[in-house]
Amino acid sequence: MNWKDFKTKFLKSRLAVTIWLLLGLIGLAALFRNILSWNGWFTSLIQAGITVDPKTQSISVHGWLFWISAILVAALVAVGGLLLRSEFNLSEIVKVKNERGTIAFKTMERMMWAATRIRDQHHPQAVKARKSIRKGEMTFRLDKNFGAQVEQKWDIYTTEESVNFWSISIRATAEATRMEYLDDINFKIRDESGNNVVYMPVENDPLMKKLVVYFLPQIEPKTQDRKIVWTYEWPGLFKQLQLKESENFNYSIDSLNPLESMKLVFLLEKGTGCDLICDNLGPDYEGKPEQISDDDHAGFSYTMKNLPAGKCSIGLLLKLKRP
Repeated sequence: MNWKDFKTKFLKSRLAVTIWLLLGLIGLAALFRNILSWNGWFTSLIQAGITVDPKTQSISVHGWLFWISAILVAALVAVGGLLLRSEFNLSEIVKVKNERGTIAFKTMERMMWAATRIRDQHHPQAVKARKSIRKGEMTFRLDKNFGAQVEQKWDIYTTEESVNFWSISIRATAEATRMEYLDDINFKIRDESGNNVVYMPVENDPLMKKLVVYFLPQIEPKTQDRKIVWTYEWPGLFKQLQLKESENFNYSIDSLNPLESMKLVFLLEKGTGCDLICDNLGPDYEGKPEQISDDDHAGFSYTMKNLPAGKCSIGLLLKLKRP
């Protein structure tokens, strides 16, 4: 039995209710006892600080009690004034920050819109697959909170014409933690073939990021493959898998020529009490999933071979299996 099940059953039992009631009564008794001791101390202080005339029954206050009371009142007024001032300053700071955030967001949206228009004007056939992918690899390392460290590796080449950019996207389900910007997921990209690569965001959503990757210099026919690698860390990326114990994984690939291989690796951190498995939703390619593990994670690896040219899709159903 894991901690979540134990906690649920414990809270629902009569024994738990009884224990919580006893603890509550003990806490109230301790608080009441402290209040009585404070009352006695305060009464002694007041009695020491005043004098009652036995004949006239008039009350006179000693100087030290007056000054202590005056200092306390002045301190309360000063603290109240400082609190009011800090709240006012905080509200102004939040207002300015929100205004700047809105302006920055609108500016970024205009930049992304301009980048998309420039790309489409210079490359009107952007939706047509001109690049070729020799092989790809995607690795997802899930932690106990079902956030993921993701690494994707792609060998890109061209056989017919120059290729200078690649449109990619990063998506999450509705249950995933919403992440505002690429920096929030620590997105990084590099070219391990010794060339340069840069990117420009063209669409930004808390659950989806689209960007254009530019190859520097552009990829020419009959040149070495570009080995593009990008990584990111998305907290709660597979939250649906955690909540519903299943989640669809769908991915599509555009390549002018057939792919030699495509490898998917899904690993779940040990200690969740579940095994990560999958069902192939199709299409069926050469190869099948295999269970793998290391010191900290366990899951499966699925290597597909000889994927067709054009647009091909991959569909998996990720599932949690309890022992």
